[in-house]
Amino acid sequence: MAITRSQSNKQNKRRRTSTSGLNISDLPDALLIAVAEFLPKTLVALFASVFSTVKSGLPSATSKAIVSFFRETKYDEPWEVLDFLDVEKSLRVKLTDDDISEVLKCTDA
Repeated sequence: MAITRSQSNKQNKRRRTSTSGLNISDLPDALLIAVAEFLPKTLVALFASVFSTVKSGLPSATSKAIVSFFRETKYDEPWEVLDFLDVEKSLRVKLTDDDISEVLKCTDA
């Protein structure tokens, strides 16, 4: 079976776009904060922890920006209490001790 030129171009295009592209960490902090505004506090902390630097285990500038924005504007109560019941059960059961640790580091708990 011969592959037509248009089919070949589609396959090549798919390969090129899948290997190059933007990463979520390439998005500006303001946009990530705008997305996080729709989340409850615990999910904001979980969302911010995604941007932690893996090698050092410390929160990244993006993580700090997200958490500090919400501390100053939306959630003025202490972040020592995070209710993981806000997290959907299907995700909650998949959280590991390392995931929880990242959340606690991001919020300085």
